[in-house]
Amino acid sequence: MKKILIFVLLVLTFTAIATTAQEFSADVATKAEGKIIKSKMFVSANKSRTEINTPEAGGKVIMITRQDKKVVWTILPGNMYMEQPVKPENIIATKEKVQGEVDRKLIGKDTVNGISCDKYLITTEAEGKKTAMFVWLDKDGFPVKMSDEKEKWVTEYSNIKKEKQPDALFEVPAGHTKFAMPKM
Repeated sequence: MKKILIFVLLVLTFTAIATTAQEFSADVATKAEGKIIKSKMFVSANKSRTEINTPEAGGKVIMITRQDKKVVWTILPGNMYMEQPVKPENIIATKEKVQGEVDRKLIGKDTVNGISCDKYLITTEAEGKKTAMFVWLDKDGFPVKMSDEKEKWVTEYSNIKKEKQPDALFEVPAGHTKFAMPKM
C-alpha cells in the first residue's frame, strides 16, 4: 500500500505541475493495483497542493509543489515536512509538448465525468526507454483523466472548480519542522 501511495503522490504532483496555466480545485481518484486512492487537489498559477488521508501514515499527507521556487514540500502528520527539488523531466501531459515527448496521437473524442475531452496517446522517451500513456484533455487542455497504456493505473478528476485559490494553501503551515531523509 505504501508503494501505491508514493506512486499516487508522484502522479498527482506531476499532473499539478503540468496544469499550472489554470487555477482550480478538484477531487481526484487514482486506481492502481486494485486499490482506489482519493485525494483533493488545488492549483494556482505555478503552485499546487494535493491532500491525501492516509491511515498508513497516521493522518493527512500534503504535497505542495512550488514551481516558482523549484521545490516540492511533503507535509507529514506530526508537524514535519520534507523538501525535494522539482524535476522538469517529470512534468506530464498538457496541450504543449512535454519533456521527452516523441509522439502524440489524437485517438478521438470521449466524455469523462460529463466533460467532453480529446483522448491522446502520448509517448515519451527517457534514458532510451519509451513510455506510452493515454491523456484525456478538456477544451482548455486540462487533463481530466490519465492512464498508462494498459490501464494498470488510472487517474480521474471530478468536481472540478476552475476558480482562484487562496495563497495560504501553497505554503508550509506554521509550526512544521523540516527534516531530511537519511542518505542510503
